[in-house]
This record gives sequence, structure tokens and C-alpha cells, in this order.
Amino acid sequence: MPVLLGFWLCLAGASVLQPRWQDPHLRAAEDYIRQKQLSKAGEILEIVIGVEPQCGPEVYLKLADLRQQLAEPDEVLRVYQRGTVAYPGSAPLLKRLGQALFRKDPINPGAGEAFKKAAAAAGDDAEAHFLYGRWACMSNLNELCAAELNKAVALSPSNDNALMQSFTLIAMAQDKLNHAERADEAFRKALVHNLKLNSPDPNSAFQYAQFLSWQSREADAATLVDRILTFAPHYGPAHLERAKMFAARGDNEQAAVEAELALRYAGDDKAQTHAAHVFLAKTYFALRKLDQAREHQEWVQANP
Repeated sequence: MPVLLGFWLCLAGASVLQPRWQDPHLRAAEDYIRQKQLSKAGEILEIVIGVEPQCGPEVYLKLADLRQQLAEPDEVLRVYQRGTVAYPGSAPLLKRLGQALFRKDPINPGAGEAFKKAAAAAGDDAEAHFLYGRWACMSNLNELCAAELNKAVALSPSNDNALMQSFTLIAMAQDKLNHAERADEAFRKALVHNLKLNSPDPNSAFQYAQFLSWQSREADAATLVDRILTFAPHYGPAHLERAKMFAARGDNEQAAVEAELALRYAGDDKAQTHAAHVFLAKTYFALRKLDQAREHQEWVQANP
């Protein structure tokens, strides 16, 4: 009897070690990926998830990555949707689904729902709370934005880039809630972490500079704009802001110089280009440089 029992235990153990039917297909897909034959790899993974939807979240993530590399955004979204049906509690799949929806529309309620579920499924995942908080900010849900981003901050205390982004968004949310002191505190924290980066982000710092201007703290705003231009000398918005500061002091000559720099560095930013042309038209008229003023005014009229 003991011998017979041992036989059945060995047989049961052997069956556990048997490869799953999909394993050879997954290995074949990996071979195709190494050979850069991404379409063929994708076809195999489609078969796997079609036959066995419970093949593992990682298979859906791999297939979505392939579709992304093949520039098939609609297929990427479809894969994540299928994955979250098969694994509704998978934080990685929920985050990726939310990001795919967010890229299409930053205020998509579906993106928010996916991020909310991801944050609930992985409560200690700083990225999940950051993504949910960022979506809330974009959706003007400012209290939720600040709450979720504060959770992200607490969970990622040593990532300066993440902290810079989180504190910047918290500050903007607090400003919209008319909590000026909280906004200023968050902006200051964002700036501290920003300046620790090898390449500080001028956009974050500029948000603080604009806040300071709106709070009638012109001297602090000017100091920060100068600092931004030390680490980002080609950052057009800071040049335009400096131009406005010169104009407010009656120095239209220097204002025009800065606005020309803002225009030069505007790149493909249509709003920045338009704002620089409008400013230059007004400034050159004030300086009685009518030919230059007319040139910028004609551009504005041709590009409403």
C-alpha cells in the first residue's frame, strides 16, 4: 500500500511539472522578437490569449508592447482592455490601460477609473497614485489630485524627478482651490527637487514664476525667471515673461529684445509664437518702430 501511494504521488508531481500547452508558443514568440519579426510574434501571442485568456498578465503586456512598436495604438488599447477583463485586479495592466486612454484624452473617465482600480489594487504603488492624481488634476478634480499625489510623494521619497512633478501638480491644484500658502509651499518643494536634477525642468519652475507674478510678488518672480534662463537659456516662455517685466518698468527696448528671443525659441509652439508676435507688435508701436510693428501685426492678422 505505501508503494502504491508513493507511485500516485510521483505521478501527481510529474503532472505538475508538465509544460503548459502555451509554453512552446511563447518561446516561439520570443524567438521571433529576437529576429525582429514582430508581426509574427504578435500573431502567436494573439493565438495564445485567444485560446487561453488566463495565460498571465505578462503575455498581454508583451503583446501590447509589440503592438506599440508596430505603431498600432488601437490594437494596443484593445489588448489592454482584453487583459483587464481576464485579470481585473492586475495593477500593471490597469495602469497601462489608463495610460493608453489618457494619451487619447487626458480627461477620459475610463482612464480615471482604470487608475483608481490600479491604486486600489496596489496601494503601495507610487506610480499608480501619481497617474490617478495627474488624471484628477487634468479633470479639474483638485482635491482628489492633491490627495493622490501626496500619497505618491509619501511612497517615493527619494525620486527627485517624480517628486518635482508631483509637487508641481499639487501646487497647481492648491492654487485652483485658492489655497495660496499651500500652493507656495508645494511649489517651493517642487523647485528644490527640480534643481537637484541634472537637467532641471523649466516648465515646472515657470509655473512657480507665474504663480509668484499672480500673487504680486514681482521681485521673486523676476529672480526665478532669471534662474530658469541660467539652466534653460533657450526657454521661450521665460524670455517672454522677462519681456513683460521690462515693459512693466517702461523699458520697451529691452522688452523687444527679450520678446524677439521668445519668438526665436518658440519652435513649433503655436500659442507661444502668437503671443510673441502680439507682444512685439504692441512694443514696436510703443517704440514708434512702425515698420517692425506692422510686420508683426500682419502676421497676427494672418494667423488668428
